[in-house]
Amino acid sequence: IWLVVTLHADWRVTVNTLTCLLFMVLGIGVWRRYGAGPGVFCLACVLIPAMSTVISMTRFVSVIVPAFFILASYLNRWRLGHAFVGASAVIACIFALCYSHWLFVA
Repeated sequence: IWLVVTLHADWRVTVNTLTCLLFMVLGIGVWRRYGAGPGVFCLACVLIPAMSTVISMTRFVSVIVPAFFILASYLNRWRLGHAFVGASAVIACIFALCYSHWLFVA
């Protein structure tokens, strides 16, 4: 129910919630591939801020380097690398447009 309620709220809360869920899954993947040390680091970097709120979760997960290694290997395996780069470029343009119109995007 919490996720359904969040999806109808502000779009920034939705982005932060989906980011939190994505990096929890990636943290489990890091644990399986690289062991307990990096896995605990990834999950702690996600779960400690998520215990209080998911606001600015995108800022908190930007330093979880092992999760980006797993994400890159998944995208390479599924042949989605170019689609991910294209989607990231579109999202960056949308955020730049919001920023240029004085909307808070962080």
